[in-house]
Amino acid sequence: AVFGVIRHPACAAVGGQEGGARVLGLWNTLRDSRQTCSPAALKARISTIEAMLALTDQHLAPRFGEPGVRQEYLQCLTSVMPEILFHLRDQSGAVRDASRECLHIASTTAIKQDLQAEVVALISAGLAGLTRHSKASAVDALSRLLYEHSARFSEDLQDRLIGVVLLLLADTDAQVWRATLKFSKVVVFVVPKSRLPKHLPQLLRMFDSKHLASAKMLMRAIVERLVKVLPAEVLAETFPSQHQPLLHYVQRLVSRQRRPKSTRAVKQEEQGEGEGEGQDAEMGGDEDEAPKETWDAFQGEEAGETKAGGDDAAPAAGRKRRAAEPP
Repeated sequence: AVFGVIRHPACAAVGGQEGGARVLGLWNTLRDSRQTCSPAALKARISTIEAMLALTDQHLAPRFGEPGVRQEYLQCLTSVMPEILFHLRDQSGAVRDASRECLHIASTTAIKQDLQAEVVALISAGLAGLTRHSKASAVDALSRLLYEHSARFSEDLQDRLIGVVLLLLADTDAQVWRATLKFSKVVVFVVPKSRLPKHLPQLLRMFDSKHLASAKMLMRAIVERLVKVLPAEVLAETFPSQHQPLLHYVQRLVSRQRRPKSTRAVKQEEQGEGEGEGQDAEMGGDEDEAPKETWDAFQGEEAGETKAGGDDAAPAAGRKRRAAEPP
């Protein structure tokens, strides 16, 4: 019923203080119905939250300069953000997609109103959760937030956020560690290369995990980006000695990619190398600028590896096995 009210043209047409008051009233109705929502109605509820966030952006965001409106919006985010984070890794693909869109709309609205620190604090609260699900979901949300809005973050806020999240590279749970590794990939792509060396010691702690073998493609993407943007001597000083062969291999690969195409073609003919050896390494240029890919394209390059192992793929793998069985 609430979803129908939100989607009605008359609701979108009401503006000013009256429209803002009605939006806040709908938020109260939505919040109070959380405990009575059945699993079958979860998709509809998350879709309603998504529509409410879009309506809030339309009616309340232009009035954030008025007393009380900014605080009311933060209270709405405080009540709804834990629910959004909880469903970021839901077994239902439709619920996951709606939750991710909710996160995108909420964070975009907040950051456009210079509420970066507040929205980071709300999401970071999930890092203190007792379950691996809450930690991994919070890291997922922070990864997208940093990727899409890093240019709006102050250097101090970026450094504090990165420092806190990268501590989870020491987590023994595979789900949390993998989420943090994806966050590490975001870091090496969005942080200016002049400030990246200060985070390098923490980033390289990814090699200490017992889950190392389950994320080889993702780790290689991180190492390749580091090779492209940092001086070789800086990496040589800080890179773990037992993984120096990986560093040298990636350095040679990047060096070949930087040669003129004509030179590479002649070299391949002489050595009998196959084409496309470095295609999977083309994760971005050396330029010190924000990524141009969408979030889905950016994180989708390791999707096959995620499905090959780890807890993230358990529901999908189960569905695939059942689909393969004869009727």
